[in-house]
Amino acid sequence: MEIKLSSLSPLSYEFTKPGDTVTLFRKQPNKREFRASIGAAVESILIFKGPTKIGMIPVKIADENAEYLKGKSTAKITVTDSAKKTIIIKV
Repeated sequence: MEIKLSSLSPLSYEFTKPGDTVTLFRKQPNKREFRASIGAAVESILIFKGPTKIGMIPVKIADENAEYLKGKSTAKITVTDSAKKTIIIKV
């Protein structure tokens, strides 16, 4: 399954190349945080290469494929295109 990442870090294109292994990190929502203007907190899946955050899996895709992504902790980068501002991972 290939997933186009959202919320990309500006430096992510310098730190990644196709074939790199990245780590999936599940971040639980902070229920005590006040979020009136941006909506309710939700669980998200962040993508890291070492200590550097590369991006995140879009919430909609994570919700639709929750069972498939449940046991996954790593993925491979298949496409990095700084001109189109695109990073695609294969889970």
